[in-house]
Amino acid sequence: METAAVLREEAFGFSKDIFAKNLALLDTKHFAPTLQELALDQLLESPPGSMTLGNERHLVLRVSDANGQYQLNSRYNPDAEAKAILSESSIDDDTNVIVIFGFGNAGILRSLIAGEDIQKVKIVVIEPSLDLFAWTMGHEDFSDVLSH
Repeated sequence: METAAVLREEAFGFSKDIFAKNLALLDTKHFAPTLQELALDQLLESPPGSMTLGNERHLVLRVSDANGQYQLNSRYNPDAEAKAILSESSIDDDTNVIVIFGFGNAGILRSLIAGEDIQKVKIVVIEPSLDLFAWTMGHEDFSDVLSH
C-alpha cells in the first residue's frame, strides 16, 4: 500500500499547505479547538520531533525526552507492526468505542479503519503532546484518516 505521506525533498520539511488541509478536516469532522491558537512559527523553530525515511519509503517519526530518543513507528514495516498490535487487542462485534493513546503517524488508525465493520465503532484518540500532533499535521496528508 502506498503511504499517504507526502515525502518532501527538503528534509521532510513542514508544509503549511498540508497543515492547513489537515486542520480544515479536523475543524469540520473532529474536536481540536486548540490547534487554531497554536504559535506555528515558534513550533517550527523548535520542532518536537524529527522525521526520517524508513526502509519502505514511509516516514518514521522520532521524539526525545529526558530519558532518550524514541521511534513512534517501525522503520521496517509499520503496516505489519500496526496489524500485530491490533491483533493483540480484543476488538469484536460488541466493541462500540476504541481509545488510542497518541496519534503518531496514524499507523494504528489506518489499520483500524481498514478493518471490517469499523463504521459502527467510535474511535477516540487522546494525544498527550499538542506540539507533536500539530507538527506531524504539517508533514503528512492525513485526509484518509481525518475524513473517517
